[in-house]
Amino acid sequence: MSGQEPLSLPSVDGLALDTRLHRASGDARGVVVLVHGITADLDEGGMYIRLAQRLVGADYSVLRFSFRGHGESGGTQRGVTVAGRCWTSRQP
Repeated sequence: MSGQEPLSLPSVDGLALDTRLHRASGDARGVVVLVHGITADLDEGGMYIRLAQRLVGADYSVLRFSFRGHGESGGTQRGVTVAGRCWTSRQP
């Protein structure tokens, strides 16, 4: 999809999370973060790519990422915990 930028977003413990940023063409109305399910990745079977396209068309920027151990993100699925899925500014 044109308009998506690959990024490497670090987790709080330093793992690189595979990330895509879709920028609105003008001033964004806001930013939508798409968070996938436990058995998927940042594409969510293609659904999140299509959703990102629609949201960008409605002047929203969109951030998609894969949790640790999913898609191209670092780490293992075994390391995924409910607490680890919460973003915090505190270090573990």
